[in-house]
Amino acid sequence: MLAVVFRAGESGNVSWFETGWGGILGLIGWGYLVAASVNLLTGPKLWPTVAVWLFFIMLNILSSLGLTDFLDFIKPAFGVIINGDVSSVVLAGLVISIILKQAEFGPVKKAGIIILIGVLCILAGFILRHWFIISKIHGTPSWTMICNGISMIVFSLLYLIIDINKKVKWATVFKPAGQNSLTTYLAPDIIYYLVWGLSLPLFFYKQDVSQWLAVLGSAIWALAMVGFTALLAKINIRLRNARCERKCR
Repeated sequence: MLAVVFRAGESGNVSWFETGWGGILGLIGWGYLVAASVNLLTGPKLWPTVAVWLFFIMLNILSSLGLTDFLDFIKPAFGVIINGDVSSVVLAGLVISIILKQAEFGPVKKAGIIILIGVLCILAGFILRHWFIISKIHGTPSWTMICNGISMIVFSLLYLIIDINKKVKWATVFKPAGQNSLTTYLAPDIIYYLVWGLSLPLFFYKQDVSQWLAVLGSAIWALAMVGFTALLAKINIRLRNARCERKCR
């Protein structure tokens, strides 16, 4: 019923549902759709999955060069896939997950392989920087490869520290965010609107003069939001899925 009565736009230009930017969660959904479909087709086979990953990296390059413009007629529906950036990022994660399942490799060797791939991705990203700016907004190949590389290296280090060496106490501060990821993602909006509504100068670090101030401010804000999520969890305010609710009952 809500879908039927839904209207968007402004007075004099009212419309129903139409294609547009799906937001961060929408982009993630397209990436998951591609990766899940690939996994259904290739199964736990490493090299076929790597081949599809490389295909989407190349698709991202071609799209950034404007060589996929002949597909403009289907981009309103499948533009996220055709751009290649989101799918290549999620497929990189799929490749790493398959490497972790390789029985012939020991844990340390797996971590070493992932770190090596991560370094190669970062190098590829900086090489591609000669032709493409590093831009998340534009989903450039340089940005996707550098992000893939950083994620792989950080993941490998966490894998060595937590899974292999069992050093977990230091990560307790991040536990509320991991247990309530959707709350952590959405709850800060409450503070955003309060700050904007009261015209508080809390986000002074969001500027383009000092990069270090922007990075430091963002890091402090992220930790503060983890604490905010922990506070909400303590007073039993959290987002849960229906399956979890049924199990809890």
